[in-house]
Amino acid sequence: MAPKDETYLTTDEVIAKFHVCKTTLWTWEKNGYLIPSRWGKRKTYALSELHALMKDKKKRLPNLAAQENKLADTLGKEVQG
Repeated sequence: MAPKDETYLTTDEVIAKFHVCKTTLWTWEKNGYLIPSRWGKRKTYALSELHALMKDKKKRLPNLAAQENKLADTLGKEVQG
């Protein structure tokens, strides 16, 4: 059972606060890094879990930094060439 003082964010709130896209949230859910609560058809995410995920993302998401660097390199080459 969730603590009574827990803050929950909607998908749109998570996107705005943490600067991630819906695809990222979907991927985190699919891989078990983040489990949303459901209120009817609406998903909400525990703020404490989001903070823990972002704080510990290098450990929990080991390929994320490499993927970000590869994307930056690819985008840089496309812009230059």
